[in-house]
Amino acid sequence: GQQDAAAVGREVDRARRDPNPIPVTPSMAMAERFDYVVVGGGVAGTCCARLLCTKAPKATVCLVSPTEILKTIKVVQRVTDNMDELTVIEQPVASFDDANLTFVKDHVKSLDSDAKRLELGSGRIVEYGKVSLCTGASPRVHLVDSSRVLTVRDTDSAERLSEALARASTRRVVVAGNGAIALEVVNKLRGVEIVWVVKHAHVGDSLLDVDVSRHLLDQFERQNKGKVVVTRRGGDGHGSGPSEEKEAEIRAPSAAPGFAHALGPKWTQSFPSFDATRGTKLDVVYNRSLVNVVEEGESQEGEGENW
Repeated sequence: GQQDAAAVGREVDRARRDPNPIPVTPSMAMAERFDYVVVGGGVAGTCCARLLCTKAPKATVCLVSPTEILKTIKVVQRVTDNMDELTVIEQPVASFDDANLTFVKDHVKSLDSDAKRLELGSGRIVEYGKVSLCTGASPRVHLVDSSRVLTVRDTDSAERLSEALARASTRRVVVAGNGAIALEVVNKLRGVEIVWVVKHAHVGDSLLDVDVSRHLLDQFERQNKGKVVVTRRGGDGHGSGPSEEKEAEIRAPSAAPGFAHALGPKWTQSFPSFDATRGTKLDVVYNRSLVNVVEEGESQEGEGENW
């Protein structure tokens, strides 16, 4: 009995030091307890865990993430007394030197808030004093199940987008969305016709005010003069125009977790090189939401075009 208990103790100690989850048998499923447990290896989760380590050096902190490459921030320069310029960077967990931080490469299978306990995918049981869930938002996915409809949220979906763009038949791309990912996609695409559907009266509504949005789009057009043709419809893009909207029917993503990396600061670098001889057209459609996706052959209009 004492030897078995000692063996289990050694395995638990090794699990604390080893970033890779160990196979856990029922006899080894002893609860490990931490003062703080942070779930998620994105910017929020990594910064939260490291700040806890700094502010509470005597506390035990556990960071749970399915990937060993974590997102964090770096202070580029101090702008004012209350403002810093930051940049998002990616770092391997081995580069963190916080003595009271334990990293567990795993995902959460279930959470019991009454017992303050997490069950991980490997079978490990983790108890906590306080928990911070930094797993990000779930994407809104259109109901249509089609290989031509991609929801870009993480590195896996970004890779699928790159593969689709690399196909020589791709001539027209519809971008539905008005957040940071949509802005980056539109800024990077070349050699195709882009229809950018935004449900607001100006681009980047959640990030930019009307004047900055107008300046950004005008500057984009000037910088690509002769290479990109920009048209606007459904409003002037300057905060006015019709506001009629129809909400698309959406569903939650599949319950099966994919555990891909969150998008990094330079994720569009994976896009293929575009044919410089092919022109680019950007058609911005304001005050509209994507309602339905019609597959090729279901509608006579536009039949045979490469989207």
